[in-house]
Amino acid sequence: MALNLINQLMKKRSSGCTGKFSVFSLLHQSSLASRINALESSRSGLLPPLRSYHSNPSHPQQARSLQNSYFDNSNARKNDQRITPRLPPPRDSTPIGRRFENWVQSLKPGFQPEDVAHVLREQTDPDLALDIFQWTAQQRTYKHNNQTYELMIHILSSGKRYKQMERLMEDVMAGACIGSESLFNTMIYNYCDLRMIGPAINVFKKMQKDPNCKPTVKTYNLLLNALVGRFSSLTVCFVYLRSVRSLYKQMKAAGVAPNIITLNLLIKAYSRALEMEEAVRLFREMGLYGCSPNPYTFNYIIRGLCEKGRMKEALEFYEDMLRKGLFPNKRVYNVLVSSLSLDGRLQDANKALVDMTDNGMVPDYITYRTVMDMHCKKGRQREASKLIRDLRDKGNCLDELTYRRLVNGFNLIG
Repeated sequence: MALNLINQLMKKRSSGCTGKFSVFSLLHQSSLASRINALESSRSGLLPPLRSYHSNPSHPQQARSLQNSYFDNSNARKNDQRITPRLPPPRDSTPIGRRFENWVQSLKPGFQPEDVAHVLREQTDPDLALDIFQWTAQQRTYKHNNQTYELMIHILSSGKRYKQMERLMEDVMAGACIGSESLFNTMIYNYCDLRMIGPAINVFKKMQKDPNCKPTVKTYNLLLNALVGRFSSLTVCFVYLRSVRSLYKQMKAAGVAPNIITLNLLIKAYSRALEMEEAVRLFREMGLYGCSPNPYTFNYIIRGLCEKGRMKEALEFYEDMLRKGLFPNKRVYNVLVSSLSLDGRLQDANKALVDMTDNGMVPDYITYRTVMDMHCKKGRQREASKLIRDLRDKGNCLDELTYRRLVNGFNLIG
């Protein structure tokens, strides 16, 4: 519009029009042209002020060429805003960038989740694997399935990329793919490993509602292990014991039979909470589920009975364990020997101490000190001296420093 007015002004000047009407028309149109020119200049930022061409009207071709360049630049800007085909994200020239491009180019058009899973398994860098996983997810003809999600979660967990792993599991919970028993169990395991019981329970509830992947015995064992792992003080044990009982009740209602891992976790929970009647009852019922007690079973029972002060039963379970060819671990041996000594069963304590060393386990200083202290209180210093000499002569059972501390501490005959 401004250029048209300028052309009219130049025609009138060339024709030599004069008079009051011509002068006022010229001034009015010149002012209008200046204002329009300022408006267009502020919008485009490309055209210089038109008054320069008005003051020098001998260059109309220059004005037209500038106008054409303005529209050419406008079309160029529109072309820059067109949607380009989806390509791999730009990478730098670093080795990881080149590896990303090589792996992306190795995926043929129309690749399937099995092809992506194969590529992900070849990765040793979790960040590179995640880049490939995210790039493939952006392709319009492709969608990840439960296999690729489970594999990517495992890769991120192994690489300790916990934040990225949590976001991926949240996507699965939001319906990013059809779930499977293996995928949900992997998510429960990782949530429990991060001590996030709440999200793990949410995955468990999602499995209960899904007719195609109901919770299995592995699912229940993962949750039971996470709950029992929270047992610390006796008060905390009672709080989580209610959840353990509720979960086991749901397990039986769903028709899922427990295995040896399930029963050991339940016995451990009852023993840590000192509910020994329940623990012993489950121990007696193990045969009904086709399970036999293993060292873990006896360890939980014996330790719980010792902490409860029921030494006669603890000793019976210990002897039953030995008859089956099983032996307690070092921690349970220390608890058993110390508890028998404090209960006044010094002969049984000495026998358990010798059995412990015969099985290649070394008692700690507190266990030695407890046994020696109870012998001295009973006036049996001679037997205590003979016991520690025999243990020292065995070699690795009692080092010289501990032996001297015991002899000097209790005034024994070395």
